[in-house]
Amino acid sequence: MSITPPRFFTFVTRLFDGTTPWTPAIFASPDNPLGGSPVGANQARMYSRSAASVGRIPYDKLVRPGNLGALVMARVIGGAGADTDRIEVRSANSAEKVTNELVPEDGLQQTISLTGEWSKPFLLEPRDALAVYHQGLDPDELSGLQLIVRELDQDSLLGWITAKAQASSGNEYAQAVEAVAIDVDDETVTLSTVEVDVLTVRVTATARGTITLPAWASIKPGARIDIIREGDTEGVVKIVPAAGQLINGDADPDDPIFLPLRGALRIVREAQSGEFSATSHGTPPTTTVATGNHAFTYGWPGRRYLRLPDGAGQTATLPAYGTANNVPIGCEVAVVNRSAVSKTIAGAGAEVITGGGATANTYTLAANTSAVVSFDGTQWQLTA
Repeated sequence: MSITPPRFFTFVTRLFDGTTPWTPAIFASPDNPLGGSPVGANQARMYSRSAASVGRIPYDKLVRPGNLGALVMARVIGGAGADTDRIEVRSANSAEKVTNELVPEDGLQQTISLTGEWSKPFLLEPRDALAVYHQGLDPDELSGLQLIVRELDQDSLLGWITAKAQASSGNEYAQAVEAVAIDVDDETVTLSTVEVDVLTVRVTATARGTITLPAWASIKPGARIDIIREGDTEGVVKIVPAAGQLINGDADPDDPIFLPLRGALRIVREAQSGEFSATSHGTPPTTTVATGNHAFTYGWPGRRYLRLPDGAGQTATLPAYGTANNVPIGCEVAVVNRSAVSKTIAGAGAEVITGGGATANTYTLAANTSAVVSFDGTQWQLTA
């Protein structure tokens, strides 16, 4: 079963009336800083603001082609939901259909109450649309709806259906969600020892920190821990087992496991005493610095892209590898200069970069070229 990073949608308007169609054209408005359509773009976070009423959100405006469904969580912002605030999952009408499945148009599938807390996950299928009913505490003020949409491929959808079937048949299948916030450098968080089949851990990290897994003996055999980064936070997060236990066969690996910047980790409790297996899923992020310089505070696992398009000189400063747990081995940035002037790649403080026949604190990236800088555990290595 594969994991895709969650996608976040925020809709802000005066009234969610359950009927007025929402369209991606709203994304082109000046109020939307990200721009683009949620289906055609790969941004994890989408924002739509309009004074007009909105109420109907079709499946294909939330889920990209190639997926067979999505798990959705919802909440209201800007005021607690009233008793009548809700989302109705309805079968699509003629204007919303993306399949030829013969189902009654606009038939009610299920109702989800809306409050200021996240709802439990509910399934959205290609034949469905969302009808949203909500108004803020002050009818003259804008209010909002937030959605977390986790797209499902075939294996993920089958896993969800199997879990629901097990639960409805009386088998013990339990899930739990834990939120972790790392906002102070070198903070350590130990996950709760919850007797569940799947523990989903949502991580917001604006600083450097460590997440420690629960003790192997406290977790059900075969249980899974999905650790998911939420939002566009840049903190570097290391994942370690409890003392004396192993991840991927190693208790203290030279190359520790880190949470991707845009993605997730799946960790499974193996049958072998004290052992866990971990797999990483993510998409390399891209940072574009339109003008001026840019300094990275924290490293990241794997590759990211940095674009420096300014027609003037720019300096990109790499994160400091001299700080413990700040830069994972294999941390890599592809710096792209598509301007007519040279740019500078610099190590933090006195830290050095080896490449281009020299070892120095800075490297000059010529106009209309690119270079890849990676951390080998000792220093930065550059390949032009």
